[in-house]
Amino acid sequence: MSKNSATGSGWIKLWDEGYDGTAKKWCTEKLIANKGLLSFEIPEGLPAGYWLFRPELLALHEADKGDPQFYVGCAQVFVQSSNTAALEIPADRKVSIPGHVHASDPGLTFNIYAPKFPYPLPGPKVFTVPPPKNGPVDTTGSSVPKQAQGVIPSHYVVKNANWIGVEVPEYRNEKGCWASSDSCWKQVGTCYDTAPPTGDAGCIAMEAKCNAIQDACSDGDFTGPPNKDKRLTVKEPKLPANIPGPVNE
Repeated sequence: MSKNSATGSGWIKLWDEGYDGTAKKWCTEKLIANKGLLSFEIPEGLPAGYWLFRPELLALHEADKGDPQFYVGCAQVFVQSSNTAALEIPADRKVSIPGHVHASDPGLTFNIYAPKFPYPLPGPKVFTVPPPKNGPVDTTGSSVPKQAQGVIPSHYVVKNANWIGVEVPEYRNEKGCWASSDSCWKQVGTCYDTAPPTGDAGCIAMEAKCNAIQDACSDGDFTGPPNKDKRLTVKEPKLPANIPGPVNE
């Protein structure tokens, strides 16, 4: 995944759920009952390396009018393990995105107000990842591939989602001071431009650092930056207290 485009062939489905006839609940109803939380355990048989996970939620409240609504997210994940054997995936389990569903699929035109069960799940069938042939995998040994791309650099001072703020160049004169101030504000601009719905706390912390540099330059203090290489404090949101167990246990 670190070298290929996300668009195209090679996608597999690891889990899905539509309507639970026993519980008489849609998957979305279970999700709401769990306060919007759902956890999934990465299969141990998934080979080491870079992966793109694509959670997809399909809303059917307008499907009978020809408007099924997809809510999609993506997460880049590095699987660290000694399992490096390629997966053997049947041809009927691999799909392309776009192209994994079609407007005429019964699952996309399903009328939830006059339902005729069972609900026909759209997309490919689930591919069940087989366990490693050599038993439990090692995740820490010297032969285990280590992540090289997407790693947070050791010299960062603050982060906000996928944005990383680094220390500005050291300076000893007025020209260098203002150049570093400009460098800092450019970073802040990028941070705010890329901040996700989860917030911009890291951007705010970096902005305070930029203000300190700017104030120092204005006051004639041309030696810096202040608090060089000091990690900025950001109040991270707490994890939910009760995360439901993996749906694929």
